[in-house]
Amino acid sequence: MNRMSRLFFLLLLSSITACAPKVPQPLPDEVMVKVLADLHIAEAALQRLAKPYKDTVSQRYYNEIAAIHGLSRSEIDSVLTWLRDRPAEMNRIYEAVFLLLEAQETEATGNYNPM
Repeated sequence: MNRMSRLFFLLLLSSITACAPKVPQPLPDEVMVKVLADLHIAEAALQRLAKPYKDTVSQRYYNEIAAIHGLSRSEIDSVLTWLRDRPAEMNRIYEAVFLLLEAQETEATGNYNPM
């Protein structure tokens, strides 16, 4: 994922503003970061699929990610909703997500490619 894509994604996510009631953070930061990183990897894989298969495979990926992390789909949905309603928290968490994804890419390829 290049820096411009990341910047665009962060700006898009941070532009969503809403007044949200005080709701406790649904999961610890470390868990949210790992779940979100896995969701991004799944979404990247889904980009290559044709529409008829995308919905079915997407559901399977999300269910697998939930199972891997010992969560339910509703818990993942609550994390996404919680983050959507808190742009500052979302930015903070996504900085860690991008660092984790970069580290995983470096480990997988043996290369570091900042752009």
